[in-house]
Amino acid sequence: MLSTDLQRLDDPDGIIKAEWKRLFSDHADRVLYGSDIGPKGRIEQYEQIEEYYRGILMQVDAHIAEKIAYSNAEKIFGFSGQ
Repeated sequence: MLSTDLQRLDDPDGIIKAEWKRLFSDHADRVLYGSDIGPKGRIEQYEQIEEYYRGILMQVDAHIAEKIAYSNAEKIFGFSGQ
């Protein structure tokens, strides 16, 4: 099993790990955000989970965060919120 530290996208200080930031930047068109609330107890943590990922996305360029957060999914699924 992967340690919790290796599963995180950030360091203990909340700063996104350089490797993840570089991956998001280099492959912004290939990354999608999604959350898994299936496991027991996860729905109760949903607000914390969303806050964590918002904090991660706030640390990358806005156009990259937009792609990861929703634009890539809109392209894949042919959906436009407009």
